Amino acid sequence: MARLMHAAGVRWPASVKSVRFTRPGLSPALRARQTAEGIGLSPEIEPLLRDLDYGRWAGRPLVEIEREDPAGLAAWLSDPRARAHGGESVEALVERVGSWLAGLGPEGSRIAAVTHAAVMRAAILHVMGAPPPGSWRIDIAPLCVAELRGGGGRWTLRSLTPPARKAGLQSRRAEPRALGSAG
Repeated sequence: MARLMHAAGVRWPASVKSVRFTRPGLSPALRARQTAEGIGLSPEIEPLLRDLDYGRWAGRPLVEIEREDPAGLAAWLSDPRARAHGGESVEALVERVGSWLAGLGPEGSRIAAVTHAAVMRAAILHVMGAPPPGSWRIDIAPLCVAELRGGGGRWTLRSLTPPARKAGLQSRRAEPRALGSAG
């Protein structure tokens, strides 16, 4: 993965590459471990950073779900408590991620988390005190960096940026083809 990211021209902000983190955390998913390796981090696996549990929709294309279960998909997209897929609700995800943030060190600690877009959205909602339906209004690009400041229950969103790319390379947004792809 590190070679692929280098070949793609991915350059990480100094806040990721040059900082010594006091408590890096990692989703248990293979793709998160590969990303951490590409960044040069060796974080500990943190189960609270796992992706949203998409239940029976996991790995399936969104267009297929829309065709087979339009009412369930509409409910899931409009009600943060909905679990039409049998997995985890967005509201439960925000609570889970909020509990992880609440358990982190005092203000000034440097914590890195390599995780999933849904978890990043949940962290941002928690930090902003925004309601869970706002999750669908936050676009997280692949390999995006969300920088949160604070600790001890006081957090702020400092920035949300995709990694820089070398000059001459076009940034292409990967459109999601499936929910919670394996890995």
